[in-house]
Amino acid sequence: MPASEPRSAIARYVENTPNGTEIPDESFRNRHRGILLFTAAILPLVFAISRLTGVESVTGAELPAIPMAHSLAGTGLVAALLLVAAVPLLPRRLRSALAAFAFMTVAAVLAYFTGGFIEAHFLYFVGVGVVALYEDWVPFGITIGYVATQHSVFGLIEWFTVYNHPAAMANPVVWGGIHAVGVLMLATAITFLWQSLAIQRQQAREAIQEKLDEVEEAKRVAEDKQQEAARQKEEMTALNQALEATATEFQTTMRACADGDLTQRLDDSVDNDAMASIARAFNDMIDDVERTVLDIQSFAERVSSASTDVADRSTEIKRTSIDVEESVSEVAARAEEQDEQLQTVAGEIGDLSATVEEIASSSEEVAATAGTAVDRGNEGREHAGDATDEIAAIESRADAVAEEITALNEQMDEIVEIADVIRGITEQTNILALNASIEAANADASGDGFAVVANEVKSLAEEASVATDDIERRIENAREVTDGAVTSIEAMTDRVETGADTIDETISMFDDIAAAIEEAEGGIAEISSATDDQAASAEEIASMVDDVSETSQSTARESTDVAEQTASQVESLEETLEDAQELATMASDLTERVESFDTTERDPDDRTGSATGVSGGSGNASPTPSSAAPARPDGGRD
Repeated sequence: MPASEPRSAIARYVENTPNGTEIPDESFRNRHRGILLFTAAILPLVFAISRLTGVESVTGAELPAIPMAHSLAGTGLVAALLLVAAVPLLPRRLRSALAAFAFMTVAAVLAYFTGGFIEAHFLYFVGVGVVALYEDWVPFGITIGYVATQHSVFGLIEWFTVYNHPAAMANPVVWGGIHAVGVLMLATAITFLWQSLAIQRQQAREAIQEKLDEVEEAKRVAEDKQQEAARQKEEMTALNQALEATATEFQTTMRACADGDLTQRLDDSVDNDAMASIARAFNDMIDDVERTVLDIQSFAERVSSASTDVADRSTEIKRTSIDVEESVSEVAARAEEQDEQLQTVAGEIGDLSATVEEIASSSEEVAATAGTAVDRGNEGREHAGDATDEIAAIESRADAVAEEITALNEQMDEIVEIADVIRGITEQTNILALNASIEAANADASGDGFAVVANEVKSLAEEASVATDDIERRIENAREVTDGAVTSIEAMTDRVETGADTIDETISMFDDIAAAIEEAEGGIAEISSATDDQAASAEEIASMVDDVSETSQSTARESTDVAEQTASQVESLEETLEDAQELATMASDLTERVESFDTTERDPDDRTGSATGVSGGSGNASPTPSSAAPARPDGGRD
């Protein structure tokens, strides 16, 4: 075996020998207090034994007489050592050494008080075990040295204080060595126990250190984890702060959008994918909402403009319809008046026809008389006076005929005036029919009935115009005939007057008169023919007047119907106007509502809107079926 191995074993032995430092202060205080109390507890018993003498009754041991001074000195010394060892200001090793010396002194005093009984020496072994509690080789060495020294020295000086048998008394040093060896063996056993404890402690310490290392490693790992957790916490805190800031911005933008500012958008370029996805989805939603609001704004503006235009047009149509109603009522009244006038004209023409027939009859009579005058030309002289009378009668009759023809011309003038009135009414009716057709065209599908009435009025007006033209043409023909008759009658009158003036002077020229009478007969025949034609024309005029009267009556009835339908149309237009005004109001309200939204296609501060309600001017947009206001069920006005 190499020499280094024993030295290593010795070094390990020395290293594992305890020096008292392995015991914690609290454990040392507890052990030291226990040893002091145990030692102090033995002192009364030792003192009591010292005061016994002779044979002891319990054990039968013979005890020597011990002076009181020795008893007090022995127990007093131990008590003094215990008191000094109890001072806490002294070092641990000094206190443990004093306590070990005091305990071993108790054993020595007990051996002395018992006269050296070997059984009293057991206390030494107990002291070795008690001192071993300090786990310090210094107090332990003191006990061994105390046993060896006390047994050897006191065995030589006063053997009875240590031994009580002759062999030991004779050889105290040997027996002191024997006792010392016994104590040493006990001490050796204790030291081996200490070695084992030291090894176990070292192993436990190593295990503990390993555990501590593991704990340190775990602590380091935990610290690393804690640092990582702190870093992650800081990152999460920063992320949360960023998310909170982003959420605050999003909340502000969303609140602005909720308040109507649709120009706001969320920032979709944020680092967080979820927030960016939310921003994109929200922006897409706001884009759709903005487009919808813009469509609603445009629709509201169109509806407002169209409803305003409908209201204005309805007002204009209502005003025009009222004018048409008044005009048609006036046409009906005038048609009735025209019918009355035509009845009067018919009566006058009937009278004229009778007069013309009477003239024709008179003309035939004149013709017959003229024939008789020709036949009786030769008798003319005799009947000159009669002829004069007849000529006077003819003159008178011609004047009457002239007057009647003049009256007929005046009647013709009145008929012409009536025809002019009818023509004026016809032209006005044509104008009204044209206006009604225009309004019917503007009224679209709702004016179909009005257009039919307008066409009927126009047709009646055209028929009345044609009839009036025919009347004027026939009256003009009759005027030409009557003018000719008047001219002829005036000429005849002049000739009759000339004949009457000269008949007395021209009796000799009776033949010429006969020729003149023959010529007069031809003129009278012409007059008779003309008067016949005039009578026929008068009858035809009367028939035409009857036709015009019937047409006028029909026109009056149709005009009354048109007036009633026009009044009904006015009422419908009033309801349409009310509905249009209500639609304009609703469109204005809708415009005001959507004006609260700000969009990117107009100034966010421009909240005035484009629709001004029904009180504004007429718009340019024409009303469409989709923008027409629905009829109100209650028919009320706003």
